[in-house]
Amino acid sequence: MASTTTYTNPNGAGGTVPPTSVQVLGLSRVVALVAFGDSDTTATITHNMNIPLASTPTQHGQNSGNPWITWIVSTSSAGTVAAVLAFTRGTNTVVITKGNTVAGSNCTVEVTIERYEPLL
Repeated sequence: MASTTTYTNPNGAGGTVPPTSVQVLGLSRVVALVAFGDSDTTATITHNMNIPLASTPTQHGQNSGNPWITWIVSTSSAGTVAAVLAFTRGTNTVVITKGNTVAGSNCTVEVTIERYEPLL
């Protein structure tokens, strides 16, 4: 069984279809629910924010550490074993790696991906 990513923000993305670069152009946040089964090991969230990974604070306000990623485990769908997750940031994607595949490691996580754009 493969992990399933459902996009909840921005409005208009909907379902398992990631937002386009046009949809996120004026936005600073993408939110997705990722459902992992016990045997799932990876999931890719496509945010399409075109965030440069090597940039300076003077380049659109981007700096190291972007995009910001926050996540929570949905208590209604948590397994019996705590999920160990690692995140790899990309220009247009975030890849989540689940470190355990034992019975009970299934879970659904809500992931918020934000880009930092200070007012100039």
